[in-house]
Amino acid sequence: MIRLQDIADMAGVSRTTVSNVINGNTKRVSQETIDKITAILKEQNYVPHMGSVMLSGHGSRIIGVVVGFNQAHGMQPLQDSFVGELVGTIQNEAEAKGYYIMLIGGENIQHVVDIASRWNVEGLIILGYNDEKYRQLSRKLNKKMVLIDTYPAGEYFFQNVKSIFEADDLTIANNEGTFTESYDREDKTFAFKAPASFAGIYSCSSVEAVNTANNHSHDYGEQSFQDTMDALDAEGIVHFGYDETAVMDVKGVKVGLIGIYELNDHLERKQQLEDNINKVKDEGAELVIVIFHWGNEKETVPDSNQTTLGRLAIDLGADLVCGHHPHVLQGVEEYKGKNIVYSLGNFCFGGNSSPSDMDTMIFQQTFTITNDGVQDDNVTNIIPCSISSASDYNNYQPTPAEGDEKTRIMEKIQERSSWIDTENTY
Repeated sequence: MIRLQDIADMAGVSRTTVSNVINGNTKRVSQETIDKITAILKEQNYVPHMGSVMLSGHGSRIIGVVVGFNQAHGMQPLQDSFVGELVGTIQNEAEAKGYYIMLIGGENIQHVVDIASRWNVEGLIILGYNDEKYRQLSRKLNKKMVLIDTYPAGEYFFQNVKSIFEADDLTIANNEGTFTESYDREDKTFAFKAPASFAGIYSCSSVEAVNTANNHSHDYGEQSFQDTMDALDAEGIVHFGYDETAVMDVKGVKVGLIGIYELNDHLERKQQLEDNINKVKDEGAELVIVIFHWGNEKETVPDSNQTTLGRLAIDLGADLVCGHHPHVLQGVEEYKGKNIVYSLGNFCFGGNSSPSDMDTMIFQQTFTITNDGVQDDNVTNIIPCSISSASDYNNYQPTPAEGDEKTRIMEKIQERSSWIDTENTY
């Protein structure tokens, strides 16, 4: 076992100097000496005696990593790729700066308090606490805390686009996942869930309505779907999809909302589409918006199912059609004076921390409704965005693009719009 004196001999300095570097008391130590000692400590894998460190009155150099749940996607937390990658990155960064990490199970608040106090951790990185658990811990423990996957008031995700959503009369999103505590995971490669409190992300960010008809709406069984509906109801979020439609009053205009899941049945969804459009019109809808979950992943051109169903929706009375599922941007078609947005791409996307394509957009349309119905003015605005505020990884914060990036994404949308086959119709 290597001793402090051994480190001092290797570095050609006193034990006191080594101790000062370990404990962060380096005001009188040159940077060259600090670097030399740090390199030797790392090379020798030296671990100071924690009792001595704490008695010294200086920092322990320990950072507690609190994992706030026992299960992640039906498995142990460190078996989950996101959690494992995150903890590994924290460890590497901490070691590079002369710190050590301590994993702490965080389900029991008092356990975290006891461990953090006993080992005199200098701070906590907390994964997976909700707002209430964070407040409980902060009341009992006076330590610096960094919150990851923790969303006080749900404001993290949409903070860079919230002002855009607030300025709109109606913001619609695709809720691709479940809000549930169920462990009844479907047999599939990717399955998504979050606590019910995460529905508050919509309500605090001016998202008024969500589509629920997609290939992740039942990831944890039928119960997870119902749990999701309950969570959305609790936050006052209008939901629609499959055979459930919605009619909202928006500034005195009744807006009908329809969500169609096309992936398995393709053109067999024609009857459902017609029935749902008729349903919202019978309920007084003056403006009809149809959301499709359709197409093929990574394909930049809509297939014949998309073009057929999109145009049919317009013919049946839809005023706007928007789609998603391909995970990349597809073009926009103007058909009989109405818009079909074939794929909006990803947006607030938690399925991949480093996707190859982070381009996305917000599609806005302004409608004028008179006694004669929806007018043909077709006022649209596309806001090019990235799914992340960081350029080299996905931090789940969609952000409007600027400058050359804005121009590049807009040109991509225009180019892909030109690829749409407008000659062949259903």
